[in-house]
Amino acid sequence: MPYKVVPFMARVLSDQGTGAAAKQLEDIINNNSAEGWAYRGVENISIIVTTPGAQGCFGIGARPEMRETIQYDMVVFEK
Repeated sequence: MPYKVVPFMARVLSDQGTGAAAKQLEDIINNNSAEGWAYRGVENISIIVTTPGAQGCFGIGARPEMRETIQYDMVVFEK
């Protein structure tokens, strides 16, 4: 059975008010349902991104290693 995953910015939209995330989710569901996809739910995905540090003295243009966790919400559909 084929699946489709659509990015959903619930955390970003929550800063714009409680209705913004719900409106975007409703639009995503309606648009994909019109194309024959059945809504299955929202999944939270975390990705750890590491930027390697440059070699050398940090005071002379080098940078320390950076590590960041990015969280995404994905709307899952199936056909």
